[in-house]
Amino acid sequence: YQRRVHGASLLVLANKQDLPQAMAPSQVAQHLGLSNPIDRPCCVLGSCATSGRGLYEGLHWLSENLPPRRH
Repeated sequence: YQRRVHGASLLVLANKQDLPQAMAPSQVAQHLGLSNPIDRPCCVLGSCATSGRGLYEGLHWLSENLPPRRH
């Protein structure tokens, strides 16, 4: 399992950004230990599933940061 995910891009959608008590994406990154550089492309984006805010941006980031496919 470790070999298969090594170097995989990581996208975290910090949902519920429409709520006043929502954690900011930077706080989510810090709590997950993603604020320091890691061994893979990583992005934490704010999102709101009910409005769709952040979802397309996240998928675009992911499509631009996928590692080359191994055969």
